[in-house]
Amino acid sequence: METKKFQYFYLQQDSDGLLKIQCLFEEFDKEILVEAKGVFEVILVGTKLNVGIFLDKLKRIPLEFQFLLLNFAKDLKEENRNLAAFYPNEIFEYYLKHFNLENLIQINK
Repeated sequence: METKKFQYFYLQQDSDGLLKIQCLFEEFDKEILVEAKGVFEVILVGTKLNVGIFLDKLKRIPLEFQFLLLNFAKDLKEENRNLAAFYPNEIFEYYLKHFNLENLIQINK
């Protein structure tokens, strides 16, 4: 998978073998959650790459999206793959650190 564009997400494989997920939205709604589930499923089934999701456009990450990211990260870990969150907001970063979930989702700034 080189690149693939969805309505709310853009996927691109870099030269190091990392599959980058760029969020193309700033505000969250239920349609995004539905598409995110599908995109994550495509990644799980269609690739064997480590994944990085860029959260820099999001000022607020709703709880249901956080849970979806955690479940996605768990599924990746079961396949010996990793999920990295690039530029998460302070609240999400605090949440990951507070509940000791940094081993599940790696934080990159």
